[in-house]
Amino acid sequence: MKNKNVGILFEEEIVIAINGKRYSTLSNNMRNMVRFMFGHVDEDSIIKCERLDNAMKPDLFITIDNVTHYLSVKTGANGIVHQELITLFVDHLKMIGISKTTIETILLYQYGDGTTDGTGKKRYPNKDVTFYLKKRIKAANEELNANRKFVEHIINRCLFKGSMSENILAEYIYHGDLEYGVIASRNQILRHVYEYKYGFYDSFHIGPLLIHPHARYANKRIKNEKRRHTIEFHWPNYQASLRKIALRYNDGAL
Repeated sequence: MKNKNVGILFEEEIVIAINGKRYSTLSNNMRNMVRFMFGHVDEDSIIKCERLDNAMKPDLFITIDNVTHYLSVKTGANGIVHQELITLFVDHLKMIGISKTTIETILLYQYGDGTTDGTGKKRYPNKDVTFYLKKRIKAANEELNANRKFVEHIINRCLFKGSMSENILAEYIYHGDLEYGVIASRNQILRHVYEYKYGFYDSFHIGPLLIHPHARYANKRIKNEKRRHTIEFHWPNYQASLRKIALRYNDGAL
């Protein structure tokens, strides 16, 4: 999830920059973004662009000549691509056959208090939790990353679809600002995830995505109980990774 204020402001900037405009009048960067999604665009084509519901993975839809594509927009450097309630995520893992042991490890790591539901009396900092669960995390990583199709499935959930089956699927991800950015298609990203090896990651991860609790509040007063029960997924060096993907897989068509 993006920072609400900065993220929404940037989405609105894109809408203002291209909605109702002729393709010929766009900045070079916005022209490149639109052309990547639509291929050849007539110079006189009028572009329609609007924001979507905040709960959706795609932030914008862009329409030209009755053809519509869905775009997820990212800005900033924190690399957080998804958040959801841990109970929702765990229920999903159970449904698709992830072992009880690995699910228990995820919950122990999430809460860091020796329990799987956050009822422990003392919450420990990440370095301590990682040390105590080192062997369990290694075993969980092996299971979570053994099946490439499962990794792709989680990438779809975190980057393109979200946790609700009725959500619209994002087709493209753009990371940057109005003047400069990088865009990659869902097809390109999934090809990269399928071919790349992430076995060198020691951190708790599924493919390129590191798993973290949104807030553990170790040795701190709990400010927001819901945040303790929220899991988040972080893609380190996200913009740089998208740039490499866009350069390596130049067949962005879905």
